[in-house]
Amino acid sequence: MIKGSGANDMDDMMKNRAKDGIDRSGGIYTGADLSVDLCGIRLDNPVIPASGTFGYGYEFAELYDINCLGSFSFKGTTGEARFGNETPRIAECPSGMLNSVGLQNPGVDAVIAEELPKLAVVFNKPVMANVSGFSVEEYRTVTEKLSRSDAADMIGWFYGSRSCQSRSHSY
Repeated sequence: MIKGSGANDMDDMMKNRAKDGIDRSGGIYTGADLSVDLCGIRLDNPVIPASGTFGYGYEFAELYDINCLGSFSFKGTTGEARFGNETPRIAECPSGMLNSVGLQNPGVDAVIAEELPKLAVVFNKPVMANVSGFSVEEYRTVTEKLSRSDAADMIGWFYGSRSCQSRSHSY
């Protein structure tokens, strides 16, 4: 008989998993401390989906418990709503793909009023606010609005994104 395959061996298997770090029961092994410190805020683990790939987060809560993440950075947020670039926005190439979404987002006021309250229902950890814009003033305005909003306690960090700088704008 292979160790751990019989009902009588279940106790031994559960004891052994902590020794070698492997969970043979099919569950999630949580014995390892994966926590990290990010700028003074403790995260349960270092898994942080990249900004722009995870929307405002709540969209993924239908698929799995997003609280298993360390945190995430929500979509780039500008002062005003932006439709983004015209289509096509994505092109395949021999080494992967290129994209040019163009900071599509509903604007900071809509993020505060609509997106962050939806997120608060399903995520209970600090998030990274991706602040975007086309001038220093716009970055300042977006950051101030998020900082003074009812959702300010959800934000652990601000990330100033210089994405989509293919057009000429002054800073």
